[in-house]
Amino acid sequence: MRYTHKLEKPEGNCNYFLIPDKEECDNAENKLGQLEDIEDELGIDLITLFKALKNGFYTKNVHYTGYGMGVSIIQKCLWNEEWQDDVYYFKDYGKTWALTKEELL
Repeated sequence: MRYTHKLEKPEGNCNYFLIPDKEECDNAENKLGQLEDIEDELGIDLITLFKALKNGFYTKNVHYTGYGMGVSIIQKCLWNEEWQDDVYYFKDYGKTWALTKEELL
């Protein structure tokens, strides 16, 4: 879910930020918008991606730990360097892989 409008040219609207300084507020909104643009391009939220890389993730058969994890931003996928044939695409989060075993049941 996006919290900002996707804009070609950043504009500031600080109505929802608790930052009193207008310039700082505009900077915060622009930063959030850029992060959301990256998430839109990847098809996964950055928090989920970094948790998977750091802590590992589950598939229906295997629990991959965070050690030896690889990521391809171009191909939009994760893999374990030991088993490079096992590729898990960002778009399949919750279907073929997840942060917890329960999410796959």
